[in-house]
Amino acid sequence: MEKVVETVPCTILEHHILRDENWREKTKNVFDKANKAGYEILTAAEFLGKQNAFLEATRKRLFVENPSSKEFEKWMRESINMKKHVKPPI
Repeated sequence: MEKVVETVPCTILEHHILRDENWREKTKNVFDKANKAGYEILTAAEFLGKQNAFLEATRKRLFVENPSSKEFEKWMRESINMKKHVKPPI
């Protein structure tokens, strides 16, 4: 990735690297290389002018703060065929 950001004026990060809450620290060298080359690295949201959400990276905390209802958990245990015909209780 370091070689890419030194050659491409704008690199857009996709969701895999952003699943880690420490993605910015883990990619520091990549950002340093891009900055040195005068290039930028953006998330897809930033590229679209939107705010980052990082829901996957904060999933565990979000589930603790907002647990699923018992009805939803029961629906999740149902068969795929049943779920195709019955909307989730949200």
